[in-house]
Parts: sequence; structure tokens; C-alpha cells
Amino acid sequence: MRPQVKCRSVYSESEEQVLLFQWTGASGDGMIDTASPLQLMSTPFALQVQQDRPQIFKIYLHTFASLPLFLGEVQRYLFESTTQFTQGP
Repeated sequence: MRPQVKCRSVYSESEEQVLLFQWTGASGDGMIDTASPLQLMSTPFALQVQQDRPQIFKIYLHTFASLPLFLGEVQRYLFESTTQFTQGP
């Protein structure tokens, strides 16, 4: 099994709202090849984000191939869905 990384936001409403990444390559000695790309694995939460905000995947993962930007947008998605905004006085 390839090494995996599980990411959960502080804005997650449940333990199940996680993104799971897996390294696509491994070195011959069994060590993690940190130069190999990470692949986003299918989880119920990843599918939910993809359904609700498909542009996050298209722009940040496919066009720019930027995991930091992608994770930042997922943070914003969760923040917006868990925070109530009110009008000022």
C-alpha cells in the first residue's frame, strides 16, 4: 500500500469530512518518494466538494496543479458553509 495523507479542516463539521491523498510513486527501498505527485483519492467529502464546487477541482488541481491553492479553496468552502453572516447595524 502506498503512503497516504489524510487532511481534515478545523471547519469540518464531522470526522468524515476528510480529503485523502496518496503518493503515486515509491522508491525501491520502501521509503516515500516525496518528489512523486500526490493523488486525491475518492472520499464522500471529496465527491461532495466536487459536486458543489466543480470549479475548485478544474482550476486549482487540473489547470494550475496547485495543492496549496486547492486546500485553501476547500477551507473557504467549509468556512462559508459553517459560518453565518449577518448584516451590520
